[in-house]
Amino acid sequence: MLIVPGSDSEIGVTLASRLGLSLSKREGHDLAGPCVACKSSDAFRVHMHSGVAQCYSCGGKWSPFQLAEAVTGDREQTKALLVEIGLFKPEPDENGKATPPDPIALIARQKGITPDSLRAFGAKIISPTTIHLPCYGPDGKPCTRFSISTKSGTQASKGLFAKGKPAGLFFPHIDGEVRLPQPGEVWHLVEGVKDAAALNGLGLLACGMNTCRLASKFVRLFTGVDILLVPDRDRAGEEGSQFSARVLRGAAKSVRNAVLPAEFKESDGEDVRDVLRRAGGSALVLQAITDAQPPEGWQAEGEAAGPERPMTASAEIELPEGDPLKLEVSPTSGKPQRLVVATRGEIEHRDRLDTDSDTSRGRFVKKLAEKLGIERDVLAPLVDPQLTKLADEINQSAGAGGGAGDEEEQSQATLAANMAMQWDLFHTPANDAYATIPIGDHLETWPVRSQTFKHYLGKRFFDEEGKAMNSDAQSAAINLIRPCKKSCVS
Repeated sequence: MLIVPGSDSEIGVTLASRLGLSLSKREGHDLAGPCVACKSSDAFRVHMHSGVAQCYSCGGKWSPFQLAEAVTGDREQTKALLVEIGLFKPEPDENGKATPPDPIALIARQKGITPDSLRAFGAKIISPTTIHLPCYGPDGKPCTRFSISTKSGTQASKGLFAKGKPAGLFFPHIDGEVRLPQPGEVWHLVEGVKDAAALNGLGLLACGMNTCRLASKFVRLFTGVDILLVPDRDRAGEEGSQFSARVLRGAAKSVRNAVLPAEFKESDGEDVRDVLRRAGGSALVLQAITDAQPPEGWQAEGEAAGPERPMTASAEIELPEGDPLKLEVSPTSGKPQRLVVATRGEIEHRDRLDTDSDTSRGRFVKKLAEKLGIERDVLAPLVDPQLTKLADEINQSAGAGGGAGDEEEQSQATLAANMAMQWDLFHTPANDAYATIPIGDHLETWPVRSQTFKHYLGKRFFDEEGKAMNSDAQSAAINLIRPCKKSCVS
């Protein structure tokens, strides 16, 4: 007789109930109560999904079968019970060999989701203990794979991206083809494929991010899409959703942020699957999504646009004759650099210039005059004052304090620190920070302040974002990483 995965994602709960165990407490994913052997009142645990039990008092460990047999005292009665609840398969298949366990179904049960929802994200069986899921890059094409093992308690059981390749996003599939977002659709962004599969099981379009925030290189995939961010209820989730909302601005049709009905924690906050495990969990998650609100700075649907922080300043300039000239000034990655676009009829001239520099503005006016066929001395008194005026509007709308360059530096540092949180970070008793990182087919441990770690972090940032991280951002990232003790990916 062989243990096989069943469709019940909470086999431990069912088993404890059928055995009449008094496990009234909840400790993470375990049920807690009196031990079946030593009768300790608070050290016995049964895993809600696998049914595996252990006691921290007497040191006993039981498989689901051993647990049931210890309680019933009858082997045949135990077999009948486990067959009834779907944990055992009593008969071999037609060729006389026992049917091997399905790792997709087993992993789905361990993670609190359904096998079909995991298969919907392209899960493929690689070995009796391992499955692979495809990940997609900024072009919507496969870029790497994500491996999950049935061996609980290992790093592989949480999932690992292929070594040496940039991580990607998880999208559902239809008829074997990836289902990418389309303009006008509503998509839900969560951390990881497991939460995305859980939402897919509720009939929602969901994308699993490779961390708790969306990298800017993926934004184009969500152009014109209504986005629902459903972060974990902890600090990393909250900050990640704020970051994702900022990078989606200007591309997504709208962004709303759902707040799961759970206590906010600094770390290890509850996620979608945690809420779904509760009584009426599906209704709780769907209600949180229904109640989702736009992040600060986003205009809610149906509301009048307010004056808050215009990202483009424009003016119309009357010329001595003919059509007027439209001038638009937008911020770029570094202050006082601005993107300036001048349009007159079908003629357009655009350039990036230092709007605080007389020379830079003069060069722009000269080129514009040549395109328009207007004397530079005629055009300059009309355009030059408007360039500085519109640049001032941009500065005022951004408010006092750090400019766009500072924001870019801070964004790079935060993003790099979040990438590092995927590795095993720890401190020595002397408070020296180290990181254990998968390199090729092995693990290496480096001091966080070492040049080796800094070079690797810079390389990974370039692989993820397609651009180099500046030195100030790298130093800031190291300072952010040093206090970190736990990954934000679950």
